[in-house]
Amino acid sequence: TRIQGFKVPKVLYCISKYDYGNPRRGLAVEEISFYHTHSLMPIDLYRFDPVEIERKYGRKVLQNALLNTVSWISPDIVFLEVSNQWDMETINEISQNTPAQTVNWACDDHWAFDRITAPWLSKLNWAVTTDPSATQKYRDLGFEQTILTTWACNHFLFKSLGLKKHYNVTFIGQIYGYRSDIIARLQSEGIDVKVFGFGTKGGRLSFRQMVEVINRSKICINFSRGSDGKTLQTKARIFEVLGCGTLCLSEYLPEIENYYEIGEEIDCWKSYDELKDKIIFYLKNERKREEIATKGRRRTLKEHTYVHRFCDIFDRILNDKDLKLQKACDYLGLFQSK
Repeated sequence: TRIQGFKVPKVLYCISKYDYGNPRRGLAVEEISFYHTHSLMPIDLYRFDPVEIERKYGRKVLQNALLNTVSWISPDIVFLEVSNQWDMETINEISQNTPAQTVNWACDDHWAFDRITAPWLSKLNWAVTTDPSATQKYRDLGFEQTILTTWACNHFLFKSLGLKKHYNVTFIGQIYGYRSDIIARLQSEGIDVKVFGFGTKGGRLSFRQMVEVINRSKICINFSRGSDGKTLQTKARIFEVLGCGTLCLSEYLPEIENYYEIGEEIDCWKSYDELKDKIIFYLKNERKREEIATKGRRRTLKEHTYVHRFCDIFDRILNDKDLKLQKACDYLGLFQSK
């Protein structure tokens, strides 16, 4: 297939549809972010759900099914997340003995590089990491085909709906450790914070409900530390909130400054007192709040959508003058600026 003279890449998408493979937890972040975006891009896209296949037919059948599927469709890219569902020999066979490029999405290298990613490197063609500090770790192990990226916004779903904002402050995500302590303290001191997510009083939201809640929020809080309470990570929620045109108050980490101008397109906090003070300030100053939110949304649409991310990733991997997703997506009008 060609679009405006450019060949369309063939991608075999091998990540579970559901969060942790459990339908009761709803759609996975990757399903909403990656698969949906891929389905709207000029990509010849095939789905292969490893969790579902293993659940129905077992681990051995899963390995053979993947190898047979790769042989049948001859993809340019096999996009996956390494896990104990896969035999290393299965992924190695694809990487070494087929034209397909195996690409691992490694979003937890901040805390899991040594335990999860490193053992797989000799079996993969490419690794995509969201951890800036991990790039040297890959090189130290002799793995050169690494792409540093970060999360983004699926702007086809996370967008401004023009709804009335009736939540003062919201947090959407899992509650654990210091997150729970900070939110409980805010609430005890009179800050009206509504919490939504798996295991919370507000419950887990579908992505449509999530978009609506973000749109109806004056301020959305983002926490940047992982479940260990120490490791800082850029979270997808930042881009999703800003893509909806809502002010994001994020826990500070240096990486944010690579994507947004603090105080102009997003705002950050480093302590509980700073978070509380900024919440109070922005609830009183609607004009400033909306000005930052508008600028943040504009920057997100210009630079931080998954169309941007995957055009860069796939074009670099395929490195083919006849396979230029960036130009094909531009031709189709998939980049937005308003």
